[in-house]
Amino acid sequence: MRYDLVPARTALLVIDMQNDFLLPDAPLASPHASQVIEQLGRVVERCRDMGAMVVFTAAVFEPDGSDAGRWVECWSDLVNEDGVPVVLLAGTPGVEVHDDIRPLPGEPLIRKNRYSALFNTELDSILTEHGIDTLVIGGVDTDICCESTAREAMFRTYKVLFLSDATATLEYPDTGWGVVSSEEAHRVALVRLSQAFCEVLSTDDFLERTAHLARESRDADQVLQASQPD
Repeated sequence: MRYDLVPARTALLVIDMQNDFLLPDAPLASPHASQVIEQLGRVVERCRDMGAMVVFTAAVFEPDGSDAGRWVECWSDLVNEDGVPVVLLAGTPGVEVHDDIRPLPGEPLIRKNRYSALFNTELDSILTEHGIDTLVIGGVDTDICCESTAREAMFRTYKVLFLSDATATLEYPDTGWGVVSSEEAHRVALVRLSQAFCEVLSTDDFLERTAHLARESRDADQVLQASQPD
């Protein structure tokens, strides 16, 4: 599949680009964090240039873990003796968006406590109010929060473009089915998504496809500025 882009109807979802996922010593650190920061940063700037909406999400749990649900069972190695997550807790530096890719004033930051950014959040309402029908997805992790969001977005009939090299995931330990490298988990997720849920494309492909949209937006701004009285 291939989707056309109309800036006024497009939103970039910057998924969970937080310290707990990106700093080298973080418990959930992505082995490809620097690549995702660099590539997604390019897409963020392009979307701003062409007038598309940019929305950030952050995975955040209450300090007592009361809203973490089944997450504490899935990630039991990241839970303390009281059953409270030791990562992604409100009020800690780990939930902050990484300094290299922070939202600008006016760009929404959606707090979520499930993998999908559309589950029990205000995101769908915000997108609807702005007339958005197309989503571009980048961030971490490819096959968890990014994929969950892409799947739910497709269920809600959004057109979804998923950035192949502005996403990354973790290595999976052996839970009885063998170890899966981060690279293989990422690749399989992209194959699955491209077949059943959305368009998958690289950052370079996205930038090439939208170059004329950025130029048109700059030209329009120049015309508007020229028409303003001194």
